[in-house]
Amino acid sequence: MTLKYTGLGTFTLAIAGGTTAPTLKNLAAGANKIGDEIDLTGASDRLLYAVWQLRVRGASAFVANEVIELYFVPSPDGTNYADGGDSVNPQKALLAFVFETRAVSTQLVLATPALVLPAVKFKPLVINATARGFTNTDDENQLHYRPFSVEDV
Repeated sequence: MTLKYTGLGTFTLAIAGGTTAPTLKNLAAGANKIGDEIDLTGASDRLLYAVWQLRVRGASAFVANEVIELYFVPSPDGTNYADGGDSVNPQKALLAFVFETRAVSTQLVLATPALVLPAVKFKPLVINATARGFTNTDDENQLHYRPFSVEDV
């Protein structure tokens, strides 16, 4: 048996960066933002992995090696979600990835390796653990994902 990756799925906006909530626009230092529900459970060929891309710019220059955390907040029963939201820090066990900043004042494009997606509905949650807020400019601060799977060839 030989396994290979399937083609990458659609590049999808998970948390916007404009005027429509939820948004990463103007996210304060130390603040959280939870995205809308992502439900990949209904597909017969459910996608197992995704690469995530965070486009972010500090209102002032980031400091090198500060972190922005990505969590997956699951809904095991399909209705109720684990703790985690705009005003509630999630359990550390839900941590999916830690993005590290560089000391620049321009927009950063930060990416993950392939991450295993939860087998249930979930919401992505971003925690700005840096000492800088994000810019107040439309579409400079966004989280995207691109799912894929493996297939037997």
